[in-house]
Amino acid sequence: EALPLLVVANEKNATGAVQSALAYSYLQLGKYAQAEALYSRLFKAEPGNADVGFRLAECYAMQNDDRAAMDRLNQVLRLAPNHGEARALAGYLCYAHGDLAKAEEHLRVAIDQADHPALVALVLTQTLRAAGKDKEADECWAEFGGKVVAAAQSGASTEMAAVKSTSWTMTGQLPKDDVKR
Repeated sequence: EALPLLVVANEKNATGAVQSALAYSYLQLGKYAQAEALYSRLFKAEPGNADVGFRLAECYAMQNDDRAAMDRLNQVLRLAPNHGEARALAGYLCYAHGDLAKAEEHLRVAIDQADHPALVALVLTQTLRAAGKDKEADECWAEFGGKVVAAAQSGASTEMAAVKSTSWTMTGQLPKDDVKR
């Protein structure tokens, strides 16, 4: 509903706040190229803004450009090493590309920092299982699994920032299930 108003406001007065709100709206609507264009301009104007850098990486990931996403995430993590959402996306992308050690490293940091630790725990549990660390996977699932199951049973389907072809949702993506790609 706010999108048309933000577009007009952006055309008349392209402040960073308006551009950021419009970019986020585009991202939420799946208009990743439009979001990317705005976040790119914002990040050029504020190269030290880790949140804008993360959103730009998210745009790349959602458009299946994992290399660009990881490059941007590495830059974001140099700016803000404990950026939970950036760590979660980096861990997820590493997992999706088979780098289990790096995925585990990112996800262990992310689980304490991310806005949605249960989603991070879901990917961390899967990563640990894939690495043959079943005891650690069971411990992780024991701590966070109930939150994921409860959310799934209530119909939640919240995407963790991830590429479309490998996105994880709480619905139907429990740790012992196969990864859907």
